[in-house]
Amino acid sequence: MLKANIKSWALRLKTLMFAVPVILACSFLYTNCSQSGFQVAGSDANQILQEPSAVAVIFKEVPPDSVTANSLSFAYKIDGQNLSSVTAKCYLNEVLQQTCTSPMDVASVEDADYTLTVSAYNRNNFVLAEAKRSFRLDRKAPVLTINSAPSGTIATNSAAIKFSLTDNFPGPVAYCSADNAAYALCTSPLNFSNLTTGAHTVKIYAQDTAGNKSAIQTVSFTVNL
Repeated sequence: MLKANIKSWALRLKTLMFAVPVILACSFLYTNCSQSGFQVAGSDANQILQEPSAVAVIFKEVPPDSVTANSLSFAYKIDGQNLSSVTAKCYLNEVLQQTCTSPMDVASVEDADYTLTVSAYNRNNFVLAEAKRSFRLDRKAPVLTINSAPSGTIATNSAAIKFSLTDNFPGPVAYCSADNAAYALCTSPLNFSNLTTGAHTVKIYAQDTAGNKSAIQTVSFTVNL
């Protein structure tokens, strides 16, 4: 009888040594073990829900490097196995967005440089995978200002036009056309020499790196030697 009791207690101890770590692991991994798929039926039966694996976030459609539209649009998908418990969260410059469905439009944001992040989370809010995309939202055209230029009638065959460019991002450039010639890159001061007698017209506009163009500024004058 004593040997039988010893064997019975030894079996119970062995079962307990197996079950306790599994239950503790379940409690750590899941907020609710019964929801996680872990069940104890009898002394040592158990079943644990398979965790997601090989998870990847893939952008299917992303904003270009420079965006000039009034809203942003992107689409993504989450690949992997056992994804039923996986949820996605979207961040714009680390600010959590209220919705994160795909495809998704983001509106009412200011011109700025952005990083879009889509993260895949498991049921315990651990990040399994994420994808990032950086771009610039630039809808504002640069401003070209004529600082000095000839006007009316001048009695010389040389002239200079000085101008300045301002923009909400670095890198705007100017394009100039003299007397209906093709536009070409130009810088200030724009110098002319050997001008012929008669009327002359110079047109200048600015363009930023996103392709936004300013209004065309026109300088007209007449040379009378």
